[in-house]
Amino acid sequence: MTAIFILATALPFFIASRVVLSGRGASPVPQDRERFEALVLGTGGLSAILHVLLFSGYLSIPAVAATGAVGAVLAWRGRRGSARSMAAPAPPGGADTPGHGRIDGLTGWLSTCAVAAVCGVWFVWSAASREVSGTDAAHYHIPHAVNYALGASPWGPMPTPHGYPMGAGVFFAWFILPFGDAFIVDASMVLWYAVLVVALASLFCTLTGLPG
Repeated sequence: MTAIFILATALPFFIASRVVLSGRGASPVPQDRERFEALVLGTGGLSAILHVLLFSGYLSIPAVAATGAVGAVLAWRGRRGSARSMAAPAPPGGADTPGHGRIDGLTGWLSTCAVAAVCGVWFVWSAASREVSGTDAAHYHIPHAVNYALGASPWGPMPTPHGYPMGAGVFFAWFILPFGDAFIVDASMVLWYAVLVVALASLFCTLTGLPG
């Protein structure tokens, strides 16, 4: 089961790298930028899979692995289609088609809505859990993650009266599943440190033109 857990964790990042490469097109993109986009997309993809399965009541290692496998197949098929379209001659004026502008505008609008929604949820929950006495880990970090790992639904009663941001709690639960305890739960934080590192490298490359 540990091997399946590792595979299920890695699949979203494989899918993200395929998506980033397929969307690159003919224009050169710095490797630091590619790493940043792939890591952010992979982390977000894994988080999305975990959240969807958790809220639907199917959070388990086999379910996450199966969902990632389906995504990998779709990414592979999309990569093949992209390669065929790149091999075909581009129509005149294809670089600045109206469709590209609409897609950029749509993704920007969706990103803004997502950030606003996350911030709104945080504000609502922080108002309900502003008084946390003692260590925060004992009050709302681990209890929620343990509940999720044991199969509890986020729609049900909370284990503590303190609300907890869902992102890290679900990642904690995912890293509890392989061994049934908190043996490697802190390893989930490595993803966020990695995102920070590649973000700084990408920013450095953008500002200086040098590899990060």
